[in-house]
Order: sequence, then C-alpha cells, then structure tokens
Amino acid sequence: FTRPTTAHGPFAYTPPVNPGDAVILEQEPNDTIAQANPFTCSDTVEGEVSPALEDDIFELVLTGATALQARVDPGTSGSPIGDARLEILDPSGNTIAFNDDFNGLYPQINILLLPGTYYFLVDGFSSSTGTYVFNPNCTVVTTLDCTNSTGGGTIATLDQSDFYVLNVASPDT
Repeated sequence: FTRPTTAHGPFAYTPPVNPGDAVILEQEPNDTIAQANPFTCSDTVEGEVSPALEDDIFELVLTGATALQARVDPGTSGSPIGDARLEILDPSGNTIAFNDDFNGLYPQINILLLPGTYYFLVDGFSSSTGTYVFNPNCTVVTTLDCTNSTGGGTIATLDQSDFYVLNVASPDT
C-alpha cells in the first residue's frame, strides 16, 4: 500500500472508513486506562495527539474471539500527525501488541483477540503531534470444539477471509 501525502501536500488523501461505521470524536482526558474512551468495532475514531508525548487511550470490549485489524491514519482536519504509533494493552496495562510504521509512518496491527477488554493507545513517535483517524475492522471468529467439528462459510470476494478457533480438550479430560 502506497500512501499519498495528506490534504496538506500535493495529493488529497482520505483515510478509509468502513461503510456503516459511526464516527466518534476522542474526548479528553483519555491519557490513562481509567479514562479510556469506549469504542466498538463499528466505530471510526477521530482524535488528536496534543501536546507532544500525550497518550490517547480507547477501550474495546469483545464478547467473542475476534480477528482485528486496527490502523491509524493521518487526520483529515487540522494538522495531521506526522508519525503515529499504536499499542494494544491488557487491563493491567501490559503490552499485547505494538506497531510503528506499518504503512509508511502510520501503524497497523493485525491480531486475533479472545473475549475480554482491551485498550488501544495512540501516540506520536518522539514529539510528533496532530490529528489522526483510528479505524478498527473486526471479524468474528467461529469457534469449533470436538463436539462441533464442522463449520464453514462462503468466500464471496477475493479479499474476504474466514477465521476459526479450534478448542481441543487435553487427553486427561
């Protein structure tokens, strides 16, 4: 994927928004897990890292296994962030995943998450500040076990994927 510069450069760029997504605005303060802004998989978040070294934290609650693609793109208003980072945290604040510069200077994380509460931290590399668009894309994962060993789906387009989790009991149970 080659990213053109934002609307402030020679090309106009509009970050992707999934059809039907609600666009929500980041609400300060959200610098700690206790202050995290809630969002869902059907939301697109518009935010701003300012001042330098600020953390923006968002909370996602998943009720089932989920294949997640989370990405941060430059904002479409104000002064877009020049270099963003993205981190996924557990409820204790431990890092589960981190990315910086997947798409040029913008992060993307592709991960399988089990049911639970997760926190997404967006910040700027070094002293980078500016607006951003945080866009999660979730796919519910089908869980199979030994008593329900069949499952299936339909691949309707070339870029579509189906995801499965297989639970296998240990020989002692």
